[in-house]
Amino acid sequence: MLSVKLLGAILIIGASTWVGLHASRSVKRLDRRLRELCDSLELMKNELCFTNTSFEPLCRRLSESARGEVSTFFRELSQQAGTKDFSPVGAAKRASDAAKLNLPPASFFALERLIDGFGRYDLDGQLRQIELAQQELSAQLARNREDMDSRCRTYELLGICTGAAVIILVI
Repeated sequence: MLSVKLLGAILIIGASTWVGLHASRSVKRLDRRLRELCDSLELMKNELCFTNTSFEPLCRRLSESARGEVSTFFRELSQQAGTKDFSPVGAAKRASDAAKLNLPPASFFALERLIDGFGRYDLDGQLRQIELAQQELSAQLARNREDMDSRCRTYELLGICTGAAVIILVI
């Protein structure tokens, strides 16, 4: 009977610790995604300034320079742009869903506004739209980094403490 209780205690602490670590990793993944998106938008701006690349090759290039969900997002955009009946309206949402690119609403809205309006402006207007999206993503990145370390430690500690509390209640 003691071994069953001990095994149950280990499972409870392990599961709750895993939940805390998973929450901490999701905060760190958001930081990585936002940094990659900021870098991608900078590359997008440079490509438009110096080579005036069209949308499909531009997205393909961004896909090659990024990793993870951000790379998949731009690859999906590139594939959508390759179809003959492509319309940029709604493309960001479809690509985001396919890539499982989870962003805070304000950041996603800025990215969606940029992609949905791509090609509707002259070069200066397009660069301004990219800068607006960069500003929003940078602001979200700053908000995320403000207390990232303390939030991560809190999630990890909360996971362990929750497991310990449940064990105390059960045993």
